[in-house]
Amino acid sequence: MYKAKYQAVLDLGEKLNIKDGKIEESADKLMVWGTANTPYEKNAVG
Repeated sequence: MYKAKYQAVLDLGEKLNIKDGKIEESADKLMVWGTANTPYEKNAVG
């Protein structure tokens, strides 16, 4: 449900090579974890 809504953000994370990415979809939230190479990349995704 939420994963489809935020697919563009997830795709950007892949494009920026976010490391150790993890995604969990709970009842009312999409939780996304990962390590960005720079603060710019972190802000671009988040």
